[in-house]
Amino acid sequence: MRPGIFKAEQKASSLLQELNIKSIPTPLDKITTHFGITLSYELGENISGVLICNKNVTIIGVNSTEATVRQRYTIAHEIGHYVMHKNLAELFVDQDYLVMKRSGVKDQQELEANAFAAALLMPEDLLLNELERMPVKIFVDAKIKMLAKKFEVSTIAMTYRLSNLGVI
Repeated sequence: MRPGIFKAEQKASSLLQELNIKSIPTPLDKITTHFGITLSYELGENISGVLICNKNVTIIGVNSTEATVRQRYTIAHEIGHYVMHKNLAELFVDQDYLVMKRSGVKDQQELEANAFAAALLMPEDLLLNELERMPVKIFVDAKIKMLAKKFEVSTIAMTYRLSNLGVI
């Protein structure tokens, strides 16, 4: 695991511990309230999320036309930028086509924010506990769908998380 990714996992885990969050799905409203972050759902179609932070205000903008599980991931991703990168810039914009074209530092920041979001929404210990409680005979695809529903994430996000943890 790359150092930045490991750091992101640690920061998400520390935040969950600090706020005494031990259940699923992760209550993102509790986290945004803790940081004094305002949520806005007034973004254009091509933008998934945005983080604006300066001395006076911090806002996470979310695209309201996207699925609820995608909105949750976007919020967690932007919280990741806030926790890990807020001193590097005042504005973070996440557009799919821009993320694909970026290189260098911005790529690393996006990877770290994604790792943070995954660890925040699907904490390793809670995820492994839920997985252990499932009957062995259930197919992997069915387990992924069940876990995604419990953690309120997409099946794609759950598949990546389980793969990154070496579970599948």
